[in-house]
Amino acid sequence: MRLRPGGQEPVALITCRRGQRFAYLYRVDLAKPVRPMTLAKELALDKAMAARQTCPKCRRRYHACLQAAVLHRMQHISHCANSLSCSWCPG
Repeated sequence: MRLRPGGQEPVALITCRRGQRFAYLYRVDLAKPVRPMTLAKELALDKAMAARQTCPKCRRRYHACLQAAVLHRMQHISHCANSLSCSWCPG
Protein backbone atom coordinates (compact mmCIF):
# COMPACT_ATOMS: atom_id res chain seq x y z
CA MET A 1 0.00 0.00 0.00
CA ARG A 2 2.96 2.32 0.68
CA LEU A 3 0.98 4.87 2.70
CA ARG A 4 1.74 7.17 5.65
CA PRO A 5 -0.64 8.72 8.21
CA GLY A 6 -0.20 12.22 6.81
CA GLY A 7 -1.00 14.09 10.02
CA GLN A 8 -4.26 12.36 10.89
CA GLU A 9 -5.04 11.13 14.39
CA PRO A 10 -5.14 7.36 15.05
CA VAL A 11 -8.61 5.82 15.12
CA ALA A 12 -7.70 2.73 17.17
CA LEU A 13 -4.94 1.20 19.26
CA ILE A 14 -3.97 -2.47 19.25
CA THR A 15 -2.07 -3.80 22.27
CA CYS A 16 -0.43 -7.16 22.86
CA ARG A 17 1.99 -8.74 25.31
CA ARG A 18 -0.01 -7.32 28.20
CA GLY A 19 0.36 -3.76 27.01
CA GLN A 20 4.10 -3.99 26.31
CA ARG A 21 3.64 -3.67 22.54
CA PHE A 22 1.15 -1.50 20.71
CA ALA A 23 0.29 -0.22 17.25
CA TYR A 24 -1.87 2.63 16.06
CA LEU A 25 -4.44 2.15 13.32
CA TYR A 26 -5.24 4.91 10.83
CA ARG A 27 -7.91 5.43 8.19
CA VAL A 28 -6.70 4.34 4.76
CA ASP A 29 -8.90 6.80 2.89
CA LEU A 30 -7.18 9.75 4.66
CA ALA A 31 -3.64 8.39 4.28
CA LYS A 32 -1.13 9.96 1.92
CA PRO A 33 1.44 8.23 -0.30
CA VAL A 34 4.93 7.65 1.07
CA ARG A 35 7.46 10.29 0.09
CA PRO A 36 10.04 9.13 -2.49
CA MET A 37 13.47 8.21 -1.16
CA THR A 38 16.13 10.83 -1.77
CA LEU A 39 19.68 9.99 -2.79
CA ALA A 40 21.03 11.26 0.54
CA LYS A 41 18.65 9.03 2.49
CA GLU A 42 19.53 6.03 0.33
CA LEU A 43 23.24 6.60 0.92
CA ALA A 44 22.69 6.93 4.67
CA LEU A 45 20.75 3.66 4.77
CA ASP A 46 23.45 1.89 2.76
CA LYS A 47 26.11 3.16 5.17
CA ALA A 48 24.10 1.89 8.16
CA MET A 49 23.58 -1.51 6.55
CA ALA A 50 27.28 -1.72 5.67
CA ALA A 51 28.14 -1.25 9.35
CA ARG A 52 25.85 -4.17 10.26
CA GLN A 53 27.11 -6.43 7.45
CA THR A 54 30.88 -5.89 7.70
CA CYS A 55 33.26 -8.07 9.70
CA PRO A 56 35.17 -5.80 12.11
CA LYS A 57 38.48 -7.61 11.63
CA CYS A 58 38.79 -8.44 7.94
CA ARG A 59 36.34 -5.72 6.73
CA ARG A 60 34.57 -8.23 4.46
CA ARG A 61 30.94 -7.31 3.78
CA TYR A 62 28.31 -10.07 3.82
CA HIS A 63 24.79 -10.11 2.38
CA ALA A 64 23.21 -10.87 5.76
CA CYS A 65 23.47 -8.77 8.91
CA LEU A 66 25.98 -10.02 11.44
CA GLN A 67 24.99 -10.76 15.01
CA ALA A 68 25.15 -7.76 17.34
CA ALA A 69 27.33 -9.67 19.81
CA VAL A 70 29.93 -10.21 17.09
CA LEU A 71 30.03 -6.54 16.17
CA HIS A 72 30.06 -5.16 19.72
CA ARG A 73 32.71 -7.47 21.12
CA MET A 74 34.83 -7.28 17.94
CA GLN A 75 34.91 -11.07 17.67
CA HIS A 76 35.68 -12.69 14.38
CA ILE A 77 32.90 -14.61 12.71
CA SER A 78 33.31 -18.22 11.58
CA HIS A 79 32.81 -17.38 7.88
CA CYS A 80 36.07 -15.39 7.86
CA ALA A 81 38.12 -18.15 9.47
CA ASN A 82 37.96 -20.24 6.28
CA SER A 83 38.63 -17.35 3.93
CA LEU A 84 41.98 -17.39 2.15
CA SER A 85 41.74 -13.73 1.20
CA CYS A 86 41.36 -12.52 4.79
CA SER A 87 44.66 -11.19 6.16
CA TRP A 88 43.45 -11.37 9.78
CA CYS A 89 42.38 -15.00 9.64
CA PRO A 90 44.77 -17.87 10.43
CA GLY A 91 45.60 -20.17 7.54
